[in-house]
Amino acid sequence: MKDNPYVFELDQEQFDIQELRDIFLRREKQKLEDPYYEEHNRLVIDGPYLLSLQMEYAFFGDIYNIYTMDKSLPPHIDTDRKCTINFPLWDCDTSETVVYEMPEHGFVDNSWSYPLSDPINKSSSKEAYRFTLTQPVLFNVEYPHEVLIKDSSSTRISFSWGINEMSFASTKKVFQRRRKML
Repeated sequence: MKDNPYVFELDQEQFDIQELRDIFLRREKQKLEDPYYEEHNRLVIDGPYLLSLQMEYAFFGDIYNIYTMDKSLPPHIDTDRKCTINFPLWDCDTSETVVYEMPEHGFVDNSWSYPLSDPINKSSSKEAYRFTLTQPVLFNVEYPHEVLIKDSSSTRISFSWGINEMSFASTKKVFQRRRKML
């Protein structure tokens, strides 16, 4: 079981992965018209199952992301959220997420940009942890991280739900307490 400062594996039984897949299939092509939102953003209010999860976990954000990736995502730090709940939907086993230690200086990479993130110069960072997304996880996005696609013949599809107000450590404690109660 993954349990470290970067990733905390959640109990898959707490979430209906098939329902999340169905939501993806229904919402994949429905882009939000508001220029404030990115192409991968969707609103939680559009889904009864998502609203029920948000009622259970009030710290879940109002926006979730659908990521369809057939190429790697360079190292970056998310700037719009503290942590995420990431769910593997399809073909996530053909990729790895690499987490890096926080560099001390000279870490911004201005050669590329990605919405709501700070690009990181990988050469100034040391690898701290590597994992494959095969189970739902709480993920600490305040550390530099990248997604490496090992097989571009399939598209990695994941569902990511941002947590904006609570830190990774605080959110992890909530899930640990819940696990003890079950």
